[in-house]
Amino acid sequence: LRTADTSKLQEILKNDPGNTKAQLLLGTKLEAKQDLAGAREAYKRAAELDGDSESAWLGWARVSQKTGEIQEAYSVLEVFMKSHPTNVNALLELAAFYQDQDAVIRAYDSAKKATQIAPKNVRAWRRVATTAVDLTLYTEAESAIGHALALIPDDWRSYYVLGKAQIGLHKEKDALGSFEKASQLAPDEVSPLREIGALQFATAGSDEDFKKALNTLKQVNKSAPEDAGITLMIGKALLRLNDKVGAEKKFNETIRLAPNEASAYFELSRLAQASGDAKMASTLKARHDDLEAYRMEKGNLLSLIYQDRDDVNKSNERRLKLARLYAKHNDYELSIREYKHLQARVPGDAKIAKELQDVERLATTAFPENLSVSEVNLLAKGDEFRSKGKFRDAGLIYAQVLIKNKKSA
Repeated sequence: LRTADTSKLQEILKNDPGNTKAQLLLGTKLEAKQDLAGAREAYKRAAELDGDSESAWLGWARVSQKTGEIQEAYSVLEVFMKSHPTNVNALLELAAFYQDQDAVIRAYDSAKKATQIAPKNVRAWRRVATTAVDLTLYTEAESAIGHALALIPDDWRSYYVLGKAQIGLHKEKDALGSFEKASQLAPDEVSPLREIGALQFATAGSDEDFKKALNTLKQVNKSAPEDAGITLMIGKALLRLNDKVGAEKKFNETIRLAPNEASAYFELSRLAQASGDAKMASTLKARHDDLEAYRMEKGNLLSLIYQDRDDVNKSNERRLKLARLYAKHNDYELSIREYKHLQARVPGDAKIAKELQDVERLATTAFPENLSVSEVNLLAKGDEFRSKGKFRDAGLIYAQVLIKNKKSA
């Protein structure tokens, strides 16, 4: 069975639909191929055949979450946990689920319970530490990851989390050492090197310090070219070293990668002001201020959601506002996630379903089929101006497209 491909497994299951092992293997192989819908059905069938199959139940929950079926994922974990309350892997899966859904206190509690049941489980201690970092319980996080390192001294992930905790405790030198150790243990992993570069940049004082940070950040950028945070830091380092042309290029690239990154607009406004373009500086600063207001409003709502977590109605009201706020600022992925949160909490609500449908449509809107070549060229020119911060020129070009084609997304 293990050597059979998905076609062979499906053939076996046609003749023997009650073969639990074949169903489970089919789910595993389909998940590896990113056929999540097929994997979900296979895991579900395996779980129905064997109520004690940890792999089947946890696979079903994991894939349901990946496909956005949040309520189903939670229900599957809840059902399995009721009959297996001391299953450590299930507790850790539940903790990961809670953490992904921003229910960090519940994630922390589940991970802590896992360490009580299995005090020698490294994953459990690491999960306690990561959730503690999210809760700003840095001393607790440092202690928890100490348990993990005592069990497996050369685990790069543990050193990485230790570095995060040490930053929270203002132990920057120790944190740098932890990230460097993590990078030595896992030289192909980008995340420790990213933290090294970020820490070098944050603590840099002299030009030599900034050059050192810049070299590290560029190394990370090669492996993670879509990381807007790294691109932004490279731009700031270049500006500190007086490479204004290179800095401007990186700030525009940051906006392309993360259109709502306020800091990039602020830096571009400073460059425009320094070059004598007061009008452009004002436009860019206004955009920065709008995005900062968005960030503050988003932060306030998240804080209120946390405060009202025991009041279901208030919490749901806040989440609906947050989903709409995300959509208003084109953060469609986050908006869809919040709407699905709400669907899990208020199943069958027609208004939430309709708004989710609208946002999903916006998120996947493509150019109309009748878009002519000249219009495509105009759009490309508009995008070019926008990336350079020339919003007035970009707006005029987009207006021309709309005159030609009023349905242009």
